[in-house]
Amino acid sequence: MKQVVIIFILCLLFWNCDAQTEHDLTIPDQIAVDKVKSTSRFPGTNTFIHIPADYYLVKQLIRFQKNEQTYIQIMQIPAPSNFEAKRKEMDNYFQNAVAAGKLQKEYYKKEFKLGDYSALLYYGKDYHKPGLEQMVLLFGDNTFVNMVVGEFPSGQPLIKKEILAGLLSLYVDKSVTVDPSELANFTLKTDNTEFKFFGSASQMFYYSIGGKGDPIQNSFEDQIMIMSLPQMQQEQIRSYGNNMIYRYRTLGMRIPSYSSKDTTINGNFAYEITFEGSFQGKKNYVYQIVTGNQNGSVLFLGGLYNRLELMLQIRSIAATLQLK
Repeated sequence: MKQVVIIFILCLLFWNCDAQTEHDLTIPDQIAVDKVKSTSRFPGTNTFIHIPADYYLVKQLIRFQKNEQTYIQIMQIPAPSNFEAKRKEMDNYFQNAVAAGKLQKEYYKKEFKLGDYSALLYYGKDYHKPGLEQMVLLFGDNTFVNMVVGEFPSGQPLIKKEILAGLLSLYVDKSVTVDPSELANFTLKTDNTEFKFFGSASQMFYYSIGGKGDPIQNSFEDQIMIMSLPQMQQEQIRSYGNNMIYRYRTLGMRIPSYSSKDTTINGNFAYEITFEGSFQGKKNYVYQIVTGNQNGSVLFLGGLYNRLELMLQIRSIAATLQLK
């Protein structure tokens, strides 16, 4: 499983389960998508959905939600992407996680056709959020892949039905030009540094040395990643920053200890974390900032594996962060 997909899964998907037959969603082999009804677009994408009633957009997360426990959220995997390859990656990830005891077997799993596209759907409990369940839909072809998560409370069949209906209404209009900057709630300056913009994956924006390499797929690329987030209060910012340490460790990163402190960036409260660690035996240095204002927040993550002397440049870039 490539880095960007792993991060998304670790942020959202932790499952537990019972027998599959008790949670059969009876999805047919072919779904006909009604494009007339599916008119709500996920910002920053060319993907459309027929959203259930009373759901509203949380732009920074590319999510339509009823509340924090009930939502449909998308990740558009960067091109070039191939559905069959990503299907195998996701299958392998979950099979290995179940075999290692990190996850239990899903409730339900189905491969089918969603309109013109191949699709794979998993359904199970949210492993880290008692009382919640998730459906995870992967769909695409040999040019693009979308991963979409539906989260909802257990024991509420009507909500489960509306989430499933939303997922099965998805379609992609390839004639729509995708503008990733639509999701960027920040600006920053990389002048007089070696880092240049590389590209984006949903609301995650990547910078690499000279804008080259592949920081989205290569875990060991020297890089900066900035992720747009909703508005948070100071204590939420601290909590989010500290929780990222748990997520890195879940990925397999070794972090013996880390330093943290409150600071400010361009007049906004910020929470800084730094550490020296290692991943798969390779030493790394990480500089992380979570900051925000009344409109939204961002996670700034600078990681070095090769040219450790670039940490000063990463810090100088972080100091230029301006929130819109």
